[in-house]
Amino acid sequence: MLFWIVPCVLFRISLTADVPGDGPFRLVRFHPKYKFYHNFIAAIHRENFWNVQFMNLKEYVDGRPSRDENNAIDVLIPPQLYQPLLMFLNESVHFDLEFVEILVEDVERSNLSHYKDIVERLKIRQADDNKRTFQFGYHNSYTSTVSWLHKMQRRYSSISEVFQLGVTHEGRSITGIKIGRRRSAKKAAVWIDGGIHAREWAAPHSVLYYIYMLLSSYGSDAKITEYINGLDFYIVPVLNPDGYEFTQASIENRLWRKNRSPLKCNEEGDCCQGVDLNRNFDIHWNSNSASSSDPCKEIYHGMQSFSEPEARAVRDKIVSPELDGRLSAFITVHSYHQILIYPENTEGREVFMHFDDLKRVGEKAVETMNRLYGGNYTAGTGSDLFGGLGVILPGGASEDWANAKANVKYTYCLELGPDYTFENMIMGFMLPADQLIPTAKESWEGIRVIIDAAYEESKAKM
Repeated sequence: MLFWIVPCVLFRISLTADVPGDGPFRLVRFHPKYKFYHNFIAAIHRENFWNVQFMNLKEYVDGRPSRDENNAIDVLIPPQLYQPLLMFLNESVHFDLEFVEILVEDVERSNLSHYKDIVERLKIRQADDNKRTFQFGYHNSYTSTVSWLHKMQRRYSSISEVFQLGVTHEGRSITGIKIGRRRSAKKAAVWIDGGIHAREWAAPHSVLYYIYMLLSSYGSDAKITEYINGLDFYIVPVLNPDGYEFTQASIENRLWRKNRSPLKCNEEGDCCQGVDLNRNFDIHWNSNSASSSDPCKEIYHGMQSFSEPEARAVRDKIVSPELDGRLSAFITVHSYHQILIYPENTEGREVFMHFDDLKRVGEKAVETMNRLYGGNYTAGTGSDLFGGLGVILPGGASEDWANAKANVKYTYCLELGPDYTFENMIMGFMLPADQLIPTAKESWEGIRVIIDAAYEESKAKM
């Protein structure tokens, strides 16, 4: 309780004020007017990425006045995060900045020893974060992710090889890893990618966990050993590294979805960056209102299909002599919704006469996932899952392209947890840090089912 910090002044917060990076650590009180705002602020805390300290987070009490202390949230904010955090709340969920109260303008100059100790811990944590190497249960930088892939290649050199898929607009390498026992004959292959949308941090984390499980289980898990001997895996954990790094650079960017393509202007003269990569593939491109020709929309599909280097890189790898005709499965991992989507009628015909197999394997995968932690995953086509909601299914999606144009049979889009509800429709992208590993473990069970289907089918063709 901070009621004893008096007197305090209610400041009108300005987003235009210049707050230097070497300014003060502030103790700020948020008065959430609604439960949604309270939960959104709590989600920032539980994600455990941004270097702020929440002092008194508790359950929101419905019916309390907006300035009731019982619903207040006190946050100790470093100088470099103060204005970006306010901007993020204001722009993301329209949090009214009149309900932001500065309790202590400069904690380090105050006589509040307890809070000064916390400031020192925040400084130490920031220094540690800057030196942090890759670890599970944490949202890792792209640089540490790529370093970890190289480390795994060195450790498991006989069955893995890091490859460069392509190069982004900002010059980053799109890095993946190939896993498989080397053989002279071409084997069937499985493709897994994550992070096509920048804000979906849980997806790269889960894909990296799949890599770890494949490599670390080789020789000890009989089934995984069979998979690696009999299949080649091409796994790209972060397909959109520019966007991913942008979301981690500042909290105000946290919910960015697109890549970081150069500025383009709409008819009104507004100019914006980025293309939604999952609207940029050559399948029903620009076909409906689930994508947009406005570069300032987050579902902007680009100037033309495959206008973006990230999408072209996927296409070029899959249709290359190395992989053309070899892929038995294509899995793209997103977050969030707890659903497994498989294609339906594409180009006006059934999915290469494999619809029953897609459905059977998809349903078995979600049943297996739900068994681990009692999840609520469901499987179906987009029409099955969203048709009753009046949702228009998007064109330009990678999984539809892989199925219809690259002739990959077991093609799925896995949307990780949490389940989608009205209350968490934005917060779901900010998965609590303590849920990262359980989410990865849960989804791995479903991934194994799809891999097994691809493997058994490839054996039958040998």
